[in-house]
This record gives sequence, structure tokens and C-alpha cells, in this order.
Amino acid sequence: MAQSHPPPARRVRIIGDKPHFTGPGPQVIAAESLQGEKVVNPRGDRLGEIEAIMIDVPSGRIAYAVLSHGGIMGIGDKLFAIPWEAFILDAERRCLVLDIEEDRLRRAPGFDKAHWPSMADPTWTAEIHDYYRAAAKGD
Repeated sequence: MAQSHPPPARRVRIIGDKPHFTGPGPQVIAAESLQGEKVVNPRGDRLGEIEAIMIDVPSGRIAYAVLSHGGIMGIGDKLFAIPWEAFILDAERRCLVLDIEEDRLRRAPGFDKAHWPSMADPTWTAEIHDYYRAAAKGD
């Protein structure tokens, strides 16, 4: 019986990068440098900032970026685990772009800092990926 494999991971698009070889560049960056990075929609409206980068340990790839949205100075923020492939890295503006309207983001499945979901739960994973795939299609 043939072993089934998950579909190949989609890559995050990188825009605005000019190829150079003087540093790690936008293709390879330290995960810690993304913490606190601003996230905007394509119009440039600020959606929040990256709270954490979650690694899928078995594959060694980024699974989710946790977006902090709302609140004031970190108080009352709602957190959202967003599949990494939903982002575009804008190297020139030094930010991540997420193609979602702010009202749809507010309705997205989220959590607070004291109650993180079980990100390894396949039902939760499917729900999150379906939500952001639908958002990318404009549903």
C-alpha cells in the first residue's frame, strides 16, 4: 500500500526583494526578527503585529504566525493563528501583508494569551486553513 504524503507546502510570496548576497536576505531570516513585525492588508491598513512564530516540529517549517490584533499597548489583544502561507513578505516596506479585510479578521477564530488552542488538533488545523483560504478567495 502506497504511503500518502501531505501536499507540498506552499511558499510565502516575497515582493520587493532585490537579489543580493551580502546577508541572509529576505529568503532566510531569523524567526525572532519577525516578532513584533507589523502586518498590513494590501491597502496598507495596519492589522496588528506578529506575536509569535509557531514551528511544525516534524517538518521543520513555519506552521503559523500568531497575529496580535486590537487592544491598547498589548492589553485586550485578540490573537489569531494564521497559516504562514497566507502572508506575503514585503521586503521593501519591511512588513508582512495579509490579504484580509479587518472586519473578517475580527470574526476569525481567535484566542487570548491565557487560552491558546491545541494547534496540533487536526480539526482545529482544518478550520483555520479553511478560514484563511476562503478569505484569500474573497468569501
